[in-house]
Amino acid sequence: MKAQLTLGKPFIYALIVIISLSLIIIGYSFLQDITASAKEKELANFILTLDNNLKTHSSGPVYTYGSVDDKTFSLPSGIEEVCFADNSKEKNELASNELNPWLNSFPEHNLFIKPFDKFPPYKIGFLELEENPLCIKAVGGKLRLRLTSKGGLTQLSALAADDKDVDCVSIFFNKNHQESIDIVFLGYGYSTTESFASDANDYINNQFLNTEPFKSNKEKINFYRIDDFTDLGCEIKDWISCSEFKIKQLASQCPNDHIIVLVDRNKIKDMISPVRSSALSNTIKINTADRKTVLMHEFGHSFASLADEYVDNSYYKEFNEENYPNCDSTPCYKWQPLTEGCFKGCSTNAFFRPTKSSIMRSLKENSYGIVNENEINKRLDVYE
Repeated sequence: MKAQLTLGKPFIYALIVIISLSLIIIGYSFLQDITASAKEKELANFILTLDNNLKTHSSGPVYTYGSVDDKTFSLPSGIEEVCFADNSKEKNELASNELNPWLNSFPEHNLFIKPFDKFPPYKIGFLELEENPLCIKAVGGKLRLRLTSKGGLTQLSALAADDKDVDCVSIFFNKNHQESIDIVFLGYGYSTTESFASDANDYINNQFLNTEPFKSNKEKINFYRIDDFTDLGCEIKDWISCSEFKIKQLASQCPNDHIIVLVDRNKIKDMISPVRSSALSNTIKINTADRKTVLMHEFGHSFASLADEYVDNSYYKEFNEENYPNCDSTPCYKWQPLTEGCFKGCSTNAFFRPTKSSIMRSLKENSYGIVNENEINKRLDVYE
């Protein structure tokens, strides 16, 4: 019997090794799929943002003929260079030997991304080139361009090397800031621009652009980030406290209706000592170790004046439900006939909420509920 057990041990060990390797390979493959999907969304955002910028700058009351605007665009990692071309005009064949075969193969396209064999060519509108083709290197996941209005078209050129760096990075752009909701991300506690950019893109693509009613109104929102991890005077206690003056000062480099400060925090450290995210006026401070849905919860406070739908009687000692569209006394006339119900508990036990559960009650949820969505839509309708 002992001999059988001894002989069986190598087989058991080998089986454990095989299972472990299989799990590692599956996990690695899964992570690659997630990364690839995130990059595809980032690239789609770049193309949309660039195209909308060219359209916006081409004409209109904001950008008169000859007006110049310097822009910095966010790019997914792995992009070495972005090239623009106009096959209807004479091209400098010596500009890029590597690009020429792609220009000949795709004459209807005018945007090419290097490595050319890893990214498809694209066609964008309102493009004017003085230098044809124009290839610009991507530096640190960013592309810096000068946009000049040419009356119906927008001329692109590279920023000179000694130009002042543009601190406002455009991640997702639809239209000029007078006609849109402008949201800017700031970073605190980050050691690299790459990790900050990754987190900002994650919150934008998987929260904002994936949660109703923002998902159906994404053409009304612009997103920016500022890659300057300057001291914001933050203290991390049970909550995040920062200098509002320093936040506003840094955010002023971008158009901003709402400011989101991402506070980089280790998940294990946060389990030991939890830190609350918060919203005050148009400034939101997010603990990145928390559930991702915390951003939509806090934005519900900031954007639509929604109250917490959980109960915290010790915190809300002086609570006036008249200031909040999603809290009421029974029988909840405030949201009829939209009501999903009238459930006890909205910030305090004395008031009632419209949904059994929502993002405003639990971070495990991913929906605001019909009453809260209706309130958010009222604010979004201003930007029709």
